[in-house]
Amino acid sequence: MLVQRSAAADLIVVGAHRRRSHLGLRLGRVAPTLLHHADCPVAVVPLAARSCETPRLTS
Repeated sequence: MLVQRSAAADLIVVGAHRRRSHLGLRLGRVAPTLLHHADCPVAVVPLAARSCETPRLTS
């Protein structure tokens, strides 16, 4: 669906997990597919280490 929608988009931004690897960022299945098949530019942005966690509320 994202590849189809890329025809009408100016830019697609997707995230990548920042894990230590000899290849750099680890990409899932979505980012490489978009990089190869999208009709617009694709930006792959590394996620921050704590970005997926729920914020803690303090009182």
